[in-house]
Amino acid sequence: MANVRNGIKAWETRKKLLLENAINNGVKPDKLFSEYWDAKLALDNDYSKEGIIAKHVYKVRRGCFIRWGDKNHIDRIMSANWFSSQAQPMDCIAQELTEMYNIPIDENDIVEFIIQHPDRDMYKPIVKYNTTIAIFKYRVGFHPKNYKNNSPEFILQGLPF
Repeated sequence: MANVRNGIKAWETRKKLLLENAINNGVKPDKLFSEYWDAKLALDNDYSKEGIIAKHVYKVRRGCFIRWGDKNHIDRIMSANWFSSQAQPMDCIAQELTEMYNIPIDENDIVEFIIQHPDRDMYKPIVKYNTTIAIFKYRVGFHPKNYKNNSPEFILQGLPF
C-alpha cells in the first residue's frame, strides 16, 4: 500500500511541476480545461442519430454494410476503421440503439454515417473533443481528465485504507 501512496504522491508532485511550468510559460490551464469540458459535454449530450451512432457503433460486418449499402463506397480507410467479422449484425445494432434511445435508427442510418465518416474519428464533435485533449496534453503535459477533481489524491480519499 505504501508503494501506491508513494506513486500517487510522485504523480501529484509531477503534475504540480508541469502546471507551474505551463503557467510560467503563459498557458491558461483553466481555459484549456474549460474548452475540453465543453467539448466533452457536447459529445456526451449529442443525441442526434449521428451522435448516437458515433458513440456506440465501432465495427460492423462487411457483409451487412454491402447488404444495406453500396459496396462501391468501400475503400481501404473505411475497411480498416469500420469492418470486423466479429461485429454484431447491423440490424441488431440498429434495434439495440433504437430501444436504448427511443429514437428510430435503422441500418440505412448506420450505412449513411459510415459513408459520410469513413474515418470514424472525423465526426465533428469527436474531432473537437480529441483536439482539445491533444492541445491540453501538449500545452500542460498531462490529460485534462487529471486536472480537476479526478486527481489520484482526490480518488484516494474515498478508498478505505
